[in-house]
This record gives sequence, C-alpha cells and structure tokens, in this order.
Amino acid sequence: MPFLLQMYIQYSILLCMKRISVFLTEQQIAALKDMAAQTGLKFAELVRRLIDKALEEFRERHRRGPK
Repeated sequence: MPFLLQMYIQYSILLCMKRISVFLTEQQIAALKDMAAQTGLKFAELVRRLIDKALEEFRERHRRGPK
C-alpha cells in the first residue's frame, strides 16, 4: 500500500476515535501485552477488540431477556 494512502487511512481512523485513560493493574497489563505478542496485534487494537467482544456478549445476554 502506498505510504500516503496508508497515512490517510490511519488519520481517518483516528478522527473516529476518542482517547481515554484507564487504570489497569500490572497483572492486567502483562496479560494484555502477552496476548498482543501472541496474536501479533498492537496493544491498543487488542484492547479495542476485547472491548467489542465484551460489549457484544453483553448485548446478546440482555437481548434474550431474563431467564
């Protein structure tokens, strides 16, 4: 992919995201870094995917209603 196109795509993605701060324990950080290394994902991308997965699971559980 040409460099300028790649930079444009990255810039466009950043415009859609907001930066936040989250406090994590040393153990959480270490586990996430290990997962990122094993999957080949960047740390931030891994965190975003895990959050998306948790949100989807939450929606699924609450869509079904009470048991």
